[in-house]
Amino acid sequence: NYQAGGAMTNAFLQALADNPMPLYPDFLAALHRNLNRKGHRQRPQLSSTQRFDLRDRVFHVTEGFVPNHNTTFGVPPGARRTKPVRRRKRRSGGMGLEGMMAAGMGVGILSAFMR
Repeated sequence: NYQAGGAMTNAFLQALADNPMPLYPDFLAALHRNLNRKGHRQRPQLSSTQRFDLRDRVFHVTEGFVPNHNTTFGVPPGARRTKPVRRRKRRSGGMGLEGMMAAGMGVGILSAFMR
């Protein structure tokens, strides 16, 4: 059962439970299918700072990390931003670095149980 506010999370977990070692295109297709079945219109997207071939790479939550091989970090010198950077004030109760790290550890633990 999908709960309010957790449609993408539930679709993500279901896709990994159905196929623990999917290729990236298969994983995204499973996410989309799981969301559509429940009537959600969200479009799953993944991004990476490193280039790799999606067609033959297995999606894995906790393995396959590589060091950054980019020659430039951030916006390249002389590049124009499409939107101005908006600084947001941190609200109390928001998810800070500690919350994100805890969430990442939780995903790692869940993926260990799915093996």
